[in-house]
Parts: sequence; C-alpha cells; structure tokens
Amino acid sequence: MSGPLPCSVHPEAPSKGQCRRCGQEFCDKCLSSQLGVALCQGCIRARRLRRVKILAVVTLMVGAPAALAAWVLAERMTSHGKPAPSARGRSASMGDGHQERILRAKHMRRTGRPDQARAELGLVLKDEPDHVGALHCLARLDREAGAWEAVLKNTGRILERHPAAVEARSWNAEALLSLGQAGRAESSLRKGLAASPRSGVLGLALARLLAASGRRPQALELLRELIKRGPDGEVDALHALLQELEQPPR
Repeated sequence: MSGPLPCSVHPEAPSKGQCRRCGQEFCDKCLSSQLGVALCQGCIRARRLRRVKILAVVTLMVGAPAALAAWVLAERMTSHGKPAPSARGRSASMGDGHQERILRAKHMRRTGRPDQARAELGLVLKDEPDHVGALHCLARLDREAGAWEAVLKNTGRILERHPAAVEARSWNAEALLSLGQAGRAESSLRKGLAASPRSGVLGLALARLLAASGRRPQALELLRELIKRGPDGEVDALHALLQELEQPPR
C-alpha cells in the first residue's frame, strides 16, 4: 500500500489535504482554513487580490457603501465554494467534479495506468486549462515517462501562479537540465529559492549544479548559508554534500 501523498511545496512532509481551489496536496504549514474552506497560501493571496480589485472597481462605480456590500457577498459565496456572479460558474467547475477526476488520475498513476490517468486529466484541462492540480499530476506523469518538453511546459504553467511550489520548481529545473539548458535550470532554481529560501530540495539541487559546473566556492557558500538558516528538508544530504565539497580536490 502506498503512503500518504507528499505536500506540493514541501515534498518531505505528508499532505494534510487538497486545496479546494487548485486541487494540489498541501501539508499543515501550507493549508489554511478560510471560513471552513481549505485553501493553500497561493490561492488565498490570489483570492484576496481579486477581492481588492473588485472592491476598487465597485467603489469607483457606485461608492463605498455598495462596494462593502459587494465584498461581503463575494466572501460569503466563496466561503461556501460557490462562484461570485462575475465568476460565471468558474469556481464550481473547479470544485468537486474536478477533484474527483484528479483523485482517480492519481490512483490510476499509482496502479500503473498512465494512459487512463491522462484521459481523466485531459477532461479537467479541457474544461479548465490552467487547473494547477491537474497540471501538477500531468507533469508527474510526463516526468516518469521522460517527456521533458511536456514537463517543462506544464511546470512552467504551474509556476506562473505558484512560484513557491517546490516540487514543480524542482521538476522544471530537472527538465531543463535533461534538455541541456543548464543556465536556465540554474535561473529557475534561484527563482525557487527566492520564493522558498529554506527549501532544502532546491538548495541541494542548485549546490550540485554549481559544483558540477566547477563553481565549488559558490556551492559551499550556498550550502553554509542554507544550513545556517535551517533547511526545510534534505538536511542529511545537505550536510553530506558540504562535507564532500570541503575536502581538498583530488
């Protein structure tokens, strides 16, 4: 039997559940309850930004009292998983039906049925092309198949909305390296560390890339700084690489 699914941001941590909006798996640190609805930090920020934009537009059109009423109505409808009138059913289409298809796709992948998993995900993406949960699951399938161009495309779409998604960022860099684009892989890892500065997964990958390209001092500096901050995962591997690089070159 397979264990609990990993968090999409912290792969070393078990998932607490799925974000209601994007469908990805998240741990206790990443998943929050907003009026009874489980949401990841990225979707919480996106929702707040959308509310601010709505409030600004309504304020300009009809004044502050009506704007406040619109804000309250939108919050109540979102908290119950229902779309605001301007959303035209978008949130509902990303709800239970999509979640069920993604869960089936994950089960099919784990049980050796990748083609059927792709078919389920295709139905989700046909209805919602930027559904992060479906893109994440599809990128995993592509990675397992060695389809690096597809991995690059799908992880890129995820990272546009969730730059701190560690697993997607790691796969993105892995795809770039596999395609012979080490410079872009380094840039992607650096962007990921800027968004998740304590990520041991991304720090380890970047340190290995720097060391492999002959930049040993930079790799050592990165490792020491990350270990000093207190890495979130890959602690033993980071220490092991630090000890290895501190030895005089043979």
